[in-house]
Amino acid sequence: MGTVSDVDLAELFDRSKSLDHGAITVPGYTADGWQVRIFGAVVPTDVPIADFSDEQLQEFLYGGARKVKLDEITTPGGPNVLRSSRAAKDLRQPTKAALGSRMLQGRACAGLLPLEMTLRRRVPVTWLILALSTGCDEPPSPGEAPEDGEIVEAVAGELIELEDGIQVEVPPPGDLVMIEVMYDDGNTAIATIVNDPDHGVRVEHPDEHLLGLPPGTAASCASKCSDSAYSYVFGSTRAKWKSRLNWHYRHGGSPVGKNAAINAFKHGAQAVPKQRNSCSMSDQSNATHRYEGETSTRPNIGKDGSNVFCKSPDGENVVGWGGLPDGTLAVTCSWASDDGSSTYRIIEADQRYDTSNRSWFTGNAVPNDCSGRFSLRAVATHEFGHAYGLGHTPNACKQVMADSASACTSRRKFGRGDVRGVRDLY
Repeated sequence: MGTVSDVDLAELFDRSKSLDHGAITVPGYTADGWQVRIFGAVVPTDVPIADFSDEQLQEFLYGGARKVKLDEITTPGGPNVLRSSRAAKDLRQPTKAALGSRMLQGRACAGLLPLEMTLRRRVPVTWLILALSTGCDEPPSPGEAPEDGEIVEAVAGELIELEDGIQVEVPPPGDLVMIEVMYDDGNTAIATIVNDPDHGVRVEHPDEHLLGLPPGTAASCASKCSDSAYSYVFGSTRAKWKSRLNWHYRHGGSPVGKNAAINAFKHGAQAVPKQRNSCSMSDQSNATHRYEGETSTRPNIGKDGSNVFCKSPDGENVVGWGGLPDGTLAVTCSWASDDGSSTYRIIEADQRYDTSNRSWFTGNAVPNDCSGRFSLRAVATHEFGHAYGLGHTPNACKQVMADSASACTSRRKFGRGDVRGVRDLY
């Protein structure tokens, strides 16, 4: 792949300083930010980098991915790892792109992972910046999932992989399909396929495997009733229900009692129409729903080994249960169609909740003896938010539509941003 004649690590960090005193010079990395504090899991943050031992310097620059604890909360990733397109988009800002270009004295392609691969793997910060600035124009390796905004060669009905283990069937021309996956480690993934009749099949990753803000840093987030941010579940496309959302429930495989499960899902479905919130904001939503009873139809979401995928819509909105890949809490698939207006029409939304070795609680309050259990009402409220057209709240950690979930919590009431998103759509 070529070589780099010289790499100037001085553009990444100041060896004379400790991490606590701003050693990392990458724009956006502050000494008190969680991106820097997680380094403390493997290297001392109060010692100048120049005084690191050989082992510590190696770990600082090239240590592999692992889970670390931050404020007693397990945080996905590793101490010197950026894992998400959020990081990549951040590095494309002019100041960071300039930083990357200054690092390389040669212009040959570096012997590192291509950027297309780097964005989907847990790689050291230095690698990510280097890959960004090498000027490599080699195509992604065969089988690599498409990038955000990429046009792919595919036809309606074809199953394509959007990310590792996440697939969808391409919808008919003029339609969209969205898949959102919620994991039990705090991560989420969300992606959309747009079958544009004029420009082809386009992939959008609104927040591809967002790392988000670790729950332990919640105090640094905007308060629930002051954070006004929101987003659309179909990425750049605005879509909503233009009729009542009628849904059915399938109880097969449920690890909880039928009545408790139905009541929990009704609770989740009512959040958008009622704008249930913690900020004393009035209900101004025109969204409506109706529980249509039980069905024998399964949610239109499949699982094949470690893969999960959206099938083609079948005209019935189903909430139900089924095995999901390890570490997965729930999956929502939603389909929308271009009806000629500026806002697409959502035509179906299905949800599948995990049954394998999963412990849920179904009440409003967190049980006193809770240990590793998840609130079905809280997760359902989040997933129904997607079903109504809401995306993940950017850079938030206190909104219902934040891009994470934690055990033994019950985040069921909307914040200001959640409500603003509902009002925008409905």
